[in-house]
Amino acid sequence: MKEYADLKLSLLSMMPCLILVGTTIADFSTGENTALAFSIGSIGCFLYLLLQQRSIDGLPASSIPSNTSGESMAYLEDFRVNIKLGIEFRYNYKL
Repeated sequence: MKEYADLKLSLLSMMPCLILVGTTIADFSTGENTALAFSIGSIGCFLYLLLQQRSIDGLPASSIPSNTSGESMAYLEDFRVNIKLGIEFRYNYKL
């Protein structure tokens, strides 16, 4: 959980810097109206991210079952076979 808290803190502290840099670039490159729209959208995104992280932090921790790794591998194998069949069909029948 310490790694998650560190990642969350770094993401939340990086966002205001990115908003400032992006707004500055938008202001110099396209003008004041675009910079204002960029900053409003970015602030909305930051608030959404903050609320999303708080919502996730409120969920109870659950244990992951140990038998899911076999199911995941079977799903990935099926996915790989479907991709191969799709590519073969595409090149054999020239859609």
